[in-house]
Amino acid sequence: MLCKFQEYGYEDLCVEGNVVSVNNVQWRKCSFNSVIPCGFVSEITSFSVAPKTPPMKEAADKVKSLLSVSQHSASFCIEKLTDVWLSVYVL
Repeated sequence: MLCKFQEYGYEDLCVEGNVVSVNNVQWRKCSFNSVIPCGFVSEITSFSVAPKTPPMKEAADKVKSLLSVSQHSASFCIEKLTDVWLSVYVL
């Protein structure tokens, strides 16, 4: 059964820019031919944008670092492609 985040008070966690740590989630196939798994939660599942345990904190920090590097790289590529596009079509 699908539920809405608002029913459990998680709508503030799932906003752009947040890295959400999830503990005790079960990954299962959504359907027979699906390659993307679905996360199933229970009453012992916890969500946090500020994990307290060292392994979860380290993992969240690593993801944040990778995302910031990727975002910087993407911005750099977009800037360079825009420069190339402008130089080709303005001439």
